[in-house]
Amino acid sequence: MKTELVASLRQGLEGQGPTLSGRWIVAYSGGADSTALLMAMSELYGEEGTLVALHANHGLHPDARHWQAHCQARCDVLNVPLVTENLTVEAGPGLEARARSARYEFFRRQMGAGDVLVLAHHREDQLETTLLRLLQGRGIMTMGSIRGLGSGHLVRPLLNCSKQALVDYLQDRGVDWLEDPSNTDVTHDRNYLRHRVLPGLMQRWPDMANSFGRVSQDARAQEGLLQEFTASLADRTPADQLPEGTGARRIWLRHYLAHRAHFAVSDKKLDEFLRQIADSGRGRLGLEAGYALECWRGHLYYREGEPRGVPRANTLALGEHVPWGARALWLEPCARTDAFAFACQGALSLQSVEQAKALGLVLPSKLKNRFQSAGIPPWERGEYPVLISNHRVVCLPGVWINPALGSVSAEPHGRLSRGDAGAQGEVRWGRATLR
Repeated sequence: MKTELVASLRQGLEGQGPTLSGRWIVAYSGGADSTALLMAMSELYGEEGTLVALHANHGLHPDARHWQAHCQARCDVLNVPLVTENLTVEAGPGLEARARSARYEFFRRQMGAGDVLVLAHHREDQLETTLLRLLQGRGIMTMGSIRGLGSGHLVRPLLNCSKQALVDYLQDRGVDWLEDPSNTDVTHDRNYLRHRVLPGLMQRWPDMANSFGRVSQDARAQEGLLQEFTASLADRTPADQLPEGTGARRIWLRHYLAHRAHFAVSDKKLDEFLRQIADSGRGRLGLEAGYALECWRGHLYYREGEPRGVPRANTLALGEHVPWGARALWLEPCARTDAFAFACQGALSLQSVEQAKALGLVLPSKLKNRFQSAGIPPWERGEYPVLISNHRVVCLPGVWINPALGSVSAEPHGRLSRGDAGAQGEVRWGRATLR
């Protein structure tokens, strides 16, 4: 019975993987590679009860339901829970990239704190990816062995294993697997490279995969230095972190975005983003899955491209926390002389700026200038919270306070704060610091 694959898997996980504090999650398509990975992971960790499989049903083939049932049956035999999701991917140009983006977004949503997603990419996958990126003009950045994903990490522990080692492992155990007919469709770039180009190259240079593997190891080590730096950067980071020179900036952006699971950004789009920044200091780069990278007033913002949406109406009481989009608001007592202190009678309610406009409420004059002074990016302004009492705008936290309400001394004074949900003590909103 062959054990080489299990030993290689253990070595790959121990040598490159993060410390596990959650679950092992296997991306399982039912093909030979992911089937071998799932079974080997089951041998290593199946008894611990921390192993889960994910299956993305793209719905692009008539047998997609059969494939999902096959995966479920295999997981039942191994006693491994399987989580499936039906994805929506439109046919047409760029199908591979859209399917991949949808699949990784599914993976991202499933990741809990401390979870580790394990992928079955092997040595030949590394070779294909490196060549394909080079031919498409997207640089020679190799597959990373580990990176963050959602609340956990993604690892590829089999990059030093051959495809044949995976197949041998399955055949030795008499285990079958699925064959996706689209894998032979040479209209897809990767399949063309795999079936039409690489066979001739490997006939001429039989050790080509091993040679690329050694080069890739060196490249990954170099990339690791940059990834370690870019991984420490927040979704809002100073634009002066960008190095000098277009080439260096392009590489920096690639790693910054790769850490956030965006791999298919072309040089053309990156160069256009950098040109916008150079011309006006403002730029926008649209990304997969509805995300975007913005540059505004000297900072880069990685964000969801579409608004999250906020509650249509809320009341706010002293000491109460109210969810607001991805954050929370709360009202706390303060001295009358404190910044953004106010006092008023009657119930307090919340609306967004756009909702307040629709209700005909009078907002402060020169609101755009006030937002700019407070450092509020344009894409956040429509959803910015507005505190209302008796059909009058009381304040926009960190931006404006109604002067008629700031001097009343007969009522307890309060101050509206906005920050991360559950945050305590000092919070920041734009350039304003509130307590």
